Amino acid sequence: METTAIVLAAGEGKRMKSATPKVLHKVCGRSLLEHVLGAAAAVSQRQVVVVGHGRDRVMAETGPGCEYITQEEQLGTGHAVKMAEAYLDCPEALILCGDTPLLNSSLLASLLKVHREEGALGTVLTARVQRPAGYGRILRGEGGRVLRIVEEGDASPEERKIQEINTGTYCFHGPSLRRVLDGLSADNAQGEYYLTDVLEILAREGKTAAFDLPDYRLALGVNSREELAEAARIMREVINQGLMQSGVTLVDPRATYVDAGVEVLEDTVIYPNTVIQGNSLVGRGCSLGPNCRIVDGVLEDGVTFRESLLEGSTVPRGSIVGPFAWIRGE
Repeated sequence: METTAIVLAAGEGKRMKSATPKVLHKVCGRSLLEHVLGAAAAVSQRQVVVVGHGRDRVMAETGPGCEYITQEEQLGTGHAVKMAEAYLDCPEALILCGDTPLLNSSLLASLLKVHREEGALGTVLTARVQRPAGYGRILRGEGGRVLRIVEEGDASPEERKIQEINTGTYCFHGPSLRRVLDGLSADNAQGEYYLTDVLEILAREGKTAAFDLPDYRLALGVNSREELAEAARIMREVINQGLMQSGVTLVDPRATYVDAGVEVLEDTVIYPNTVIQGNSLVGRGCSLGPNCRIVDGVLEDGVTFRESLLEGSTVPRGSIVGPFAWIRGE
């Protein structure tokens, strides 16, 4: 079934207090938007990015692998998706936020699976949290059916007690979404066109569904430097767990910093305060650290590398490097 991913990346991100567009801030070596697009590309045939603030820079840094639509005025999520209505003829429209770097392709595949199995017109990714303040709440009816999403500013005191929240990730039947977008109203506390209103309209017309995220942290959006650091901490935890499960020893995972996409082969031991960045490859049976950094480097099998810096170069098999070496490519 043809799936189009529409990624909302037009916001300024004022709380970041940065000249860099929010979606271009990096977590574990890749921008927020790159993480989202990577997950989307694994489950969709087409990726469309809605850009606005810092449009030229976002397009230049993200590259030609996707298509772009400009949202000149930021009038809400419903308005942002409407900018991409030319792409909504597809059977499945996956709507993603460009600032949710922890959502992976496996979770998106699970969302699509639920959407298909339920035969839903709209499916929302939800999560359950202890402190839901600031998030839209999921209102369910008889049999647990999703009825609508109420935003924090429009919620009643009773509705604000609901702990199931909207993560801002959806899958819609494309033509149904396109039709409903034309009738959205901005008559709400924010004066914006809410994409959440689409789910309520579709719930009256047919079936809506939800996929409850097992770990709410994976849906967290990044709106501040504090949240950027938290996303990086969680992603490092995931990366390091994957390394250890593949046969790599991390003496202290909390003091090991490995970028997304770095490859480390089995029986390598990594000591504390080791940083591996960019397009790096570490072979089998290596010993790294403590206190070393590798950037776009290759360590062949059996290399010992400690208290040194490697940039854009290859260390031959069985070499001993350091302490206090700086190896640079041309």
